[in-house]
Amino acid sequence: MNSVRKVDVAVVGAGLSGLTAAWRLQQAGCTVVVAEAAHRCGGRLKNSNPVSGVPLEMGGAWTGPSQDAVHALADELGVRRYSSQAHRAGDVLWDADGRVERFDGLEPPLGEAGKACYRRAVSELDSLSRAIAPECPWNAANAAQLDAMTLADWLERNVTDPRIVQYLGQRFTAMLAMPPTLVSMLYVLYFLATCGGFESSRAGASQRFEGGSQELALRLADRMGGSVLFESPVRTLRMSTSGVSVDATSCTIEARKVIVACSPKDAGRIMFTPNLPPRRQLLHDRLPMGGCIKMHAVYDTPFWREDGLNGAVASDRPDTRVVYDHTPAAGTPGVLTTLIVHHPATHFGPTPDVLDDPDLRARRFVHNLVDLFGRKAEHPITVLQQDWLSETWVGGCESPFPPHLLTLVGDALRAPVGDIHWAGTETSTQWIGFMDGAVHAGQRAAEEVVSLLQPCTVSPAPGLHHSHLPR
Repeated sequence: MNSVRKVDVAVVGAGLSGLTAAWRLQQAGCTVVVAEAAHRCGGRLKNSNPVSGVPLEMGGAWTGPSQDAVHALADELGVRRYSSQAHRAGDVLWDADGRVERFDGLEPPLGEAGKACYRRAVSELDSLSRAIAPECPWNAANAAQLDAMTLADWLERNVTDPRIVQYLGQRFTAMLAMPPTLVSMLYVLYFLATCGGFESSRAGASQRFEGGSQELALRLADRMGGSVLFESPVRTLRMSTSGVSVDATSCTIEARKVIVACSPKDAGRIMFTPNLPPRRQLLHDRLPMGGCIKMHAVYDTPFWREDGLNGAVASDRPDTRVVYDHTPAAGTPGVLTTLIVHHPATHFGPTPDVLDDPDLRARRFVHNLVDLFGRKAEHPITVLQQDWLSETWVGGCESPFPPHLLTLVGDALRAPVGDIHWAGTETSTQWIGFMDGAVHAGQRAAEEVVSLLQPCTVSPAPGLHHSHLPR
């Protein structure tokens, strides 16, 4: 029979959002237990150490200007960040229709007419996104119309140059881990609104954390001590008038409040008793997660910089649509990274043999890099791969809304259900889908709970009062 632990708050999920919520609750004097299904913390943050102990991010990696919440947390934890702008000095490669050419990376090299079309499209996207309130995009005046169309629909109807349609489709596919044919246009504008616009969303990938982004989660978990239970998937949440009973593998947690800090898809693995309200359940049942394989080709040095390249590529190859320079702060090893977005149900992405065979996938990646960067790319030290759809306790990458769902169930994203509150980057109103969104969501959920617990079991730490819970 499992042991029983009684606390003020149980947190489900030791990703960045759940650990942020737990840490803020602990600072406010609440007793907390975090139940994590996996053997590690971090969720969609995961480091790998392939060469000389230098960590490389296999999941979320980048941050950027205006992402104040994750920056403040990093400063608090003593995790330094560095600018990757130096890595961006040099030309970008444009790879289309079997032809590779260089450009400055600011606008696609498609002539003045193509650039003008690109500027009009970006301007229209930003204009539309400014009309969307991040707290309630489903209340926009034309929300139903926008939610009924996909991003692909909007691009085809509003962008006259098919090359710009393709380019913007590639950009959003990389950001959302979902093809444009499956993403609601309302969600795209909601996403942009939380980021401050299209160019701001691009700048959101201009900095990285020393030691790899998972270091944030590792340090939070260390500060939580024995309050984080690993290999403890939650099977059932039972709500009653006296609180919530959390049935995890390692123990039963009796709590006054619960914060579920995972994606809606992952929360769908939990049985809730009594049943969740219908629209919250629909959110769990129908909100997908994008499929993404992250691959690093690791070299002794970033040799492409010697050729005046910054390592970035925009391509029409289905298995190498984007490439980034992922070299760490020290300058070695040199790392080129691609994101393979795939959706097997719609046959989007590379051919099935590439999806099914990691060795073939690695060979194809290196072959493409040789085509793009020359013979120096032929012999990497190693190729690292992370297929997020295959991660046991993580159902994928981003969670972009398909058509019609955001207006139907969007207001259930953050609405508490009895004593259950919701975190995770999907619930943020700032930088949704990013690490910053995860931190914002964790802190917002912690604030909700602290305001309702009068008082917590343990007195607040000196100098920290409920009304001063950090944002």
